[in-house]
Amino acid sequence: MDRLIFNVVLILGAYLPFESLMMRYLPGAESLQSILFVAVEASIYLLFVLLLTTRLGDGRPFRRTLVDLPLLLFVMIAFVSLVKNGSDPVPAVTNLRSLLRYVVLFYILANLRYRPEQIRIVFRLIIILGLIQATIAIVQFLGGEGIKQFFYLRLMDTEIAGKTLLTRDPTTDRIGAGIGTLGQPGILAMFLLVSLSVAASDFFMERSRPLRETIFLVVAIALLILGILTTYKRAAIMLGAIIPILALLLSGDRRRIVPGMLLLMIGGALMIAVDSAMESGNIVSGREAREHQVAVFELMRHLMSEEYWARSATASRLWFFREAAVSIFGSFNLLGFGPDPGHAIQLFVADRSGLSQLLTYNSYRDVYWMALLVYFGILGFSIWMFLLWRLGRNANRIRRSQLPVTPIVRKLAVTVLILVVVTFIYTFVERTLVIRAYAFYFWFLVGLLSAAGYGWSKDNAKSPIETS
Repeated sequence: MDRLIFNVVLILGAYLPFESLMMRYLPGAESLQSILFVAVEASIYLLFVLLLTTRLGDGRPFRRTLVDLPLLLFVMIAFVSLVKNGSDPVPAVTNLRSLLRYVVLFYILANLRYRPEQIRIVFRLIIILGLIQATIAIVQFLGGEGIKQFFYLRLMDTEIAGKTLLTRDPTTDRIGAGIGTLGQPGILAMFLLVSLSVAASDFFMERSRPLRETIFLVVAIALLILGILTTYKRAAIMLGAIIPILALLLSGDRRRIVPGMLLLMIGGALMIAVDSAMESGNIVSGREAREHQVAVFELMRHLMSEEYWARSATASRLWFFREAAVSIFGSFNLLGFGPDPGHAIQLFVADRSGLSQLLTYNSYRDVYWMALLVYFGILGFSIWMFLLWRLGRNANRIRRSQLPVTPIVRKLAVTVLILVVVTFIYTFVERTLVIRAYAFYFWFLVGLLSAAGYGWSKDNAKSPIETS
């Protein structure tokens, strides 16, 4: 049964990046497509029920994990905040569901048994999926809107809980930005960051391998970084540059640091050379900038400009970050304004004068850590920080363990450790924990590592990873 459930999850992981494209060209009524849109999530719930009934029938309890206590505390805080602030239960539950839906996937993976070969399959699948997305994004970038238009999401009017399932406004993207088959540059960037984390860990954590595998991973890392460059997402581009360096440092092999850094420098120089051949211009911000294709590194240079930070501090992410932090921490608001996003923002605006524009500024949700701070207060925010810290500490413990750990498990530990760092940083500018193309694979890999490290202690290496 474990193998069956694992294989179904693997199929869902292979299908998810192409779901939006399939929905665009799939014939049939919108009501049918609405059902298919939640098919992956529904399948995960069914797998969880199947695993639960199987465990009950066998008399085997679910394993205790590092996330049990933090998640229980978070749900309790969310409920108390809902009652205290008089939030509407329907949007509140919808908001919580978006945040926690793939935690169910974590519990499924954390309660299965695997062979090392199965983890290798997961690694190779995520890398190949990333390569496909990066290649498509590069083709879109070079081919322009004539090619890109075939990959836009299908417009749908069907609503669930008052929200449109799929919408697409091409004017919100920068001209030439890659979207892969995921429909939006930001979503593509998040998925490629996951794939790059896996590829970099796989490459730097193994000292010897066949030449063809080495070439494959070097090409994969280069294409994944190029794919991230095509999205024009500055935070993702910076993280894309950091991830290989972080994987190299975490490998612990000092002999590879110098050649690895030289390889990364050569790769960076080649990317700068490619970027310099692109169209340059002075327009690098604002709505007009999205109507021009500009050099990626010109955008990065603009990130350091006084104009960028002045604008961010008055009408962008930095502005909301500052206002949310000052309001919640300044008033020592432990429970926030409730899990109903609309009601929470209304209370937040009423509590702090001069923020009426937030009522129409939906992009505040992208500053997701601060959005969570507004919804769930200092306690809810702190629990998520604690949860990430526990996941990172556990991954680092397995990475550094002197116990007999298979190489693929150490690679998995480094991958999870990198993703914890990426999640912490990138969630300040994007909704990583609710975007399916990121959250699915994050909890997938964290669940695998939880199973690999289950039952370990300083004196006993008892792991459900089968070695024979």
